[in-house]
Amino acid sequence: MKVQESPASSSSVSRSVLILAVAAAVLSLVALFITLVLYAMSVTPWPGLIAIGLYGLPIALIFLLIYVVLSLRERRRRAASAHTER
Repeated sequence: MKVQESPASSSSVSRSVLILAVAAAVLSLVALFITLVLYAMSVTPWPGLIAIGLYGLPIALIFLLIYVVLSLRERRRRAASAHTER
């Protein structure tokens, strides 16, 4: 027996993943910008700030790939249900 998700729950999950991806990308870009400004002022930035800038964009990319997979699954599910309703 297969458990079916309601369209609202799968849509909210994919929306949440997309929001996480955008937040991670923005946070990473801000951290990179702050790191560059601090280096220009000859100040050593906090290592955590460098790590956020270094790992944030790959994490955002992973979230975006998850979003694409979830969107493809949802579209295929809708196409299959529309095909069986004919």
